[in-house]
Amino acid sequence: MIAHKVRISRELQRKPNETSLTAKMVIDFQIWFCHSHASPHGNASGEKEKRARAFGVIRCCSHAPSRTRSSAGVIEAPVVTVAKFCARFGARGTQMSVKKMLNRWSLQVAAVAVAASAASPTILAAELAVPAQFPTIQAAINASANGDSIIVSPGTYNELIRFYGKAITLRSLSGAGKTIIDGGSLGTTVKFANAETAATVLDGFTIQHGRAAVGAGMYINSSSPTVRNCVLVANNALDRGAGAAVVNGKPSFTNCTFDTNTATERGGAAYLMVNSDVIWTSCVFNGNLAMNRNGESYGGAVAAESESDQTFTGCEFTSNKAEPDSGYTGGARGGAVWLNGPVGVFANCTFTTNAANPR
Repeated sequence: MIAHKVRISRELQRKPNETSLTAKMVIDFQIWFCHSHASPHGNASGEKEKRARAFGVIRCCSHAPSRTRSSAGVIEAPVVTVAKFCARFGARGTQMSVKKMLNRWSLQVAAVAVAASAASPTILAAELAVPAQFPTIQAAINASANGDSIIVSPGTYNELIRFYGKAITLRSLSGAGKTIIDGGSLGTTVKFANAETAATVLDGFTIQHGRAAVGAGMYINSSSPTVRNCVLVANNALDRGAGAAVVNGKPSFTNCTFDTNTATERGGAAYLMVNSDVIWTSCVFNGNLAMNRNGESYGGAVAAESESDQTFTGCEFTSNKAEPDSGYTGGARGGAVWLNGPVGVFANCTFTTNAANPR
């Protein structure tokens, strides 16, 4: 007997006659091709014919690579390629039923580490590589599913990123110093605006050259993503929140740097409003500027209002400024932080040479 081990992971969708399946369920099969009979096309019988009970439909592509994502889910064949798998079972379309497959071949199928229960289905995560598999970060996001990770190699990526509500992890391979998302002054560089939760993670990027009225580098609306190990630099807001703006969201920022971002009115680094309770941990705010051409300026680094409570732990505020331009003689408030209504909690933070300079 010649045995070829193949691992297939599949997201199965509910069929009307498959009451045992959840809406999305992963089944992990180990399949042994049994060549004990003379011809692979011969009719196996008796004890040689190994039958197995299996669910539903396996969709697969008739072309390699060894890992393929289709609209239906993921196929993994790390030992035998997808192409060989399809050729072995005579697949000519994009799907074949397990039952038909078993009728054609003598197989033993063992379901292993398995499908989750109906109460808590297990979803197999995939890793997508940029640019090895996808030329742009956005293309990888568009192809991803909840639970997936996108790994980005070093380089500068000139694009605007939108997560579209997906619970995915987008991380760089080599850190923010070598992996840059450049908005090219064409709009908000990174946007979370589709109810993303803490399960949506952005990790290890420089985000630069965003330009927008509110939230130039990053805009978060009614979402609560996890942002860590990022550098937001040289972003320009025509109104508020040059580095980041949060509206009705509860994101967390960990080990992030906001450097030399400029807002025309409020929040050179960040602007928070409408119940945006943000947790800042080990973040650095350096050289950010709120400079209002038509009135007072607020919050050289951070400006928060409308019941948006802020918690800062182990953060540094250095050389941030709030000031009107030379044509205005009014005031400025909060060289580092301006809070209008919300509660601010500061633990183990340092403030150095920040200034609110009236003209």
